[in-house]
Amino acid sequence: MSIDRIAEKNSRKVDLQATADYVRDLLRKAVEVDSPAIILTIAACYDALTQLILINPPETRADKRQVQTQLPLLTSRSDSTYSVIQGRNEMELIELREGANQPFRCPQTIYSKTASCLAGIGDTDILFEDILANVRKQLKDPRLPDYQVRVCLRFWRRQSPPLLKRISGRYKPAVKRFLSATDSAWEAAIQG
Repeated sequence: MSIDRIAEKNSRKVDLQATADYVRDLLRKAVEVDSPAIILTIAACYDALTQLILINPPETRADKRQVQTQLPLLTSRSDSTYSVIQGRNEMELIELREGANQPFRCPQTIYSKTASCLAGIGDTDILFEDILANVRKQLKDPRLPDYQVRVCLRFWRRQSPPLLKRISGRYKPAVKRFLSATDSAWEAAIQG
């Protein structure tokens, strides 16, 4: 999104969020260039914008939900823990959210199919619905629960550095050797 598009927005809260999204994208590009001075400057701008958004909270529940899902992308705190354990039939990625009684589980088969789906998109981005449809098609299971695919996406986004980017609801691998990186993350979760 360009500065001109941000200026076209009418609402102050939409302007703040759009500006924060723009600065977050700049920060991701700066990380790719690997310039510490630029990264620190853009990160400071992003932090200031997120504080403005938090000081001026959105009016509607939908707006609030959107801000909550977008702001934590650059923070290091995580409200979930991940591990890989032996499930009933195969190994499973387990996501345990803070305060939740039951973990979310994703079997290794679904993890692998989701990773291969994203690895196959190249340098483009893809909507969650398209990822889910592709995994369901590969597994020949039209009733595959969406949360199992979402567990993978959240897990990859919380790696350090993130393996997956989410921009405006679209996903894109953040590393060149995505399949290899997801395999390494799986192995690390077994040991962790």
